[in-house]
Amino acid sequence: MKNSGALKVTAQSDREIVMTRVFDAPRSLVFDAYTKPELLKRWLGDGREMGVRGVYREVVRPERLVNTEKFDDAWYPGESLITATFVEQGGKTTLTRPTARP
Repeated sequence: MKNSGALKVTAQSDREIVMTRVFDAPRSLVFDAYTKPELLKRWLGDGREMGVRGVYREVVRPERLVNTEKFDDAWYPGESLITATFVEQGGKTTLTRPTARP
């Protein structure tokens, strides 16, 4: 799976950002890389450890994930709510990930 675009981060408000990235891969592969631990480790890659926990509230494979997220070393109070969408067009997948915190 090849990253075919730079990460774009847009502030929607003081409590919400939207991250968007395009991958040169079908959305089923991008979804798997986002959700399967053995693939996620390869995607993140650099070997640093990062503790995170959360609850999946909605899973519609390979289109959409809604989950909470809280890092062990969080830089903000409370949990974030994330709705990730995976849209495939012309063999490329756009991952859009709005994140809202309390």
